[in-house]
Amino acid sequence: MGWLTGKGRGWGTAHPGYWLPLDLGSWRKDRLVVLDLGRRVHPAFSPDDPDRVLRILREHVTVH
Repeated sequence: MGWLTGKGRGWGTAHPGYWLPLDLGSWRKDRLVVLDLGRRVHPAFSPDDPDRVLRILREHVTVH
């Protein structure tokens, strides 16, 4: 995640295909988790521990 792809954005998005929740600390994070739910807009967020989030998602979510 860089300055032009969400690092400096606290809420919302500049790209109509993604939506980010309010995260005032996103400027200090460098990874973004994007969920593809099969819809036009993909929710995305920048967790404090992205590896842990991905591990939990892989354990509990079935991909179709």
